[in-house]
Amino acid sequence: SPGKVQSGNFLLAAGLLLVSSLLMILSSAEIIKGKIATILGFVLIPVALFLAYQNYNVIQSDIEYKRVTDYRYDVVRQRLEKIREGQVAYKNENGAFTDNFDTLITFVKSGKMKIIKKIGNEDDSLAVALGQVRRDTIFVPVLGNGFKPENYPVDSLKYIPFGNGATFNLAAGILGSPE
Repeated sequence: SPGKVQSGNFLLAAGLLLVSSLLMILSSAEIIKGKIATILGFVLIPVALFLAYQNYNVIQSDIEYKRVTDYRYDVVRQRLEKIREGQVAYKNENGAFTDNFDTLITFVKSGKMKIIKKIGNEDDSLAVALGQVRRDTIFVPVLGNGFKPENYPVDSLKYIPFGNGATFNLAAGILGSPE
C-alpha cells in the first residue's frame, strides 16, 4: 500500500543473495565440497532475484499510485475551479450564489451575461460635459463568452471526476453570524 515501507522481501532477497554468494565462494575455494553447495547456490539466486523483483514492484506501485492520485486531484481541482467560475458569473448577474446545480447549469447553458461597453474617458471632464462619454449595456449568452463549451463541462459540472456518479455538494450562504 502507498506510503508503506519497503516490504520484507527486500531483506529476504538480500539475505538469500548473501548466503548464495557465500556458498559459491566456499565451493569455489573447495572449503565445501560436492555438488550440494553449487545446487543450493543456483536455487537461491533465482529465488533472491524473484524477491528483488517483487520489491521493485512494491516501489513502482507506490510511484504509479502517486502519479494517478496527483492526476485525479488535478482533474477534481479543475472541475471545482469551473464550478467557481460559473458561480461567480451567476452572482454577477443575480446578486447571490446559487445552492442548486441544476440552476447553475441552466444559467451557464441558456443564461445571459451583462456586458457594459464604455465609450470615452470618464476622467475627461470636457468629454463628460459634451456628452461624449457613454455606456452601452448588452446581454450575451453565458456559454460561448468566457465559457467555451470545449473547456467547460456544463452537463457534467456536478459530478466528481472518477467518483462513479457521485456529485459535489453545492451550498450558498453567508459565513459567520450577523450577531
